[in-house]
Amino acid sequence: MESVRRESGSGVAMDPQALDSRVFGGRRSGQRLAHGLLLGVLAVSLAACVVPINVDSRLDEGHGNARRVVVMPFRAQGAGVSDVAIELVAARVFSRLDADRVFDLISPVDVRVLLDHQPGSERSDIARAFGADAFLVGSVRRFEGRVRPDGMAQGPAWVAFDLELQSADGSRLWRGSYAERQRGFIEDLAGFGRAYDRGFRWVAPEQLASYGASELVRDLRQKIEELRRSASGETAPALEG
Repeated sequence: MESVRRESGSGVAMDPQALDSRVFGGRRSGQRLAHGLLLGVLAVSLAACVVPINVDSRLDEGHGNARRVVVMPFRAQGAGVSDVAIELVAARVFSRLDADRVFDLISPVDVRVLLDHQPGSERSDIARAFGADAFLVGSVRRFEGRVRPDGMAQGPAWVAFDLELQSADGSRLWRGSYAERQRGFIEDLAGFGRAYDRGFRWVAPEQLASYGASELVRDLRQKIEELRRSASGETAPALEG
């Protein structure tokens, strides 16, 4: 059937049904394009899976021999960080280091016992007492988040802390920082992969602390193992998570 055409003062007008089909068809095409672009951005973000850590490594071949590391008691850096938060972050980091077995560790508890018995001990005294090659020091800058009585997060969390591996004389060998403030994934497309892994839900600050500890220790472990393999002439195996 031919399209119905209407004469008007300005010329020939298209059948309204045909006009609607063209207009709304164009809108649907635009929507499909927008959806495609959004999915493309999300796919790239998911593939990139940006990790919120920053690392400065000064390790060289001579530092791969570090085997025994003293984990010093963590401290607060800035106001508003509770002792409970400091101890929790320290425990998460120590647990991750202990599980990876890269170093023979001396715990912060052991350090406190030594300092209680020998007040005023210097770093050299601590290193000598434990036969340590290096020290790991940590500081917590942020630990914020609300958790309901059932343990579920009540809103976005914000956690930030720093780790530093130092030689026995205090020289910096490696430094890693983790900082993550949860936002909606539309506001933070670079964090889409993390939001996806977490079920697009807010998580407790304890969970962020565990995530940050895992990522920083993973980087330190990888660098130390590379140095040790280089020194022994071994090839690199696949790194486990």
